[in-house]
Amino acid sequence: IRNPLDNAFSVFKQHFSSGNDFSYKIEDISCYMQGYYDLMNHWTSCFGEKIYHQSYEELVTQPEKNIRDLLNYCELDFQESCLNFHKSKRPVLTPSSSQVRQPMSTKSINTSEPYRELMEPYASTISNLKIS
Repeated sequence: IRNPLDNAFSVFKQHFSSGNDFSYKIEDISCYMQGYYDLMNHWTSCFGEKIYHQSYEELVTQPEKNIRDLLNYCELDFQESCLNFHKSKRPVLTPSSSQVRQPMSTKSINTSEPYRELMEPYASTISNLKIS
C-alpha cells in the first residue's frame, strides 16, 4: 500500500511500451485505482487478517524488519538474498526492471508533492483511496 498520490504520479510518469492506456490521464488512473481499492476492500472484508497489507513507505524505510515480518507471515525462512535482491542475475521483464537492479530507496516517497498543484483537481479523490 503506497501513498495514493505518489502511486498515481508514478503510474502517470511511466512510459509503458504497450497497453495500460489508462496510465496517461490522471482521471483514468484515479478510476483504475478506485476499482483496485474496491476490489481489495472486498477481499479484505471476506478474508480479513488472511490478507497481508504492506506499506510501501514502511518497507523502504525499514526493509529488513518488513521483509522479515512478511516472511514470518508466510511461514518462510529469511535469506540474506531477500535484502540483496538487486544483485540477482535473473531476467526482469517489468517496467521497473532498472529499479530492481538497485537497492531499496526512499527517493520515491513524496514524489508527487512538487506536482500537487497540477494534480489538485484529482488530489482529494485520490488521497481518500484506502483499504479498510
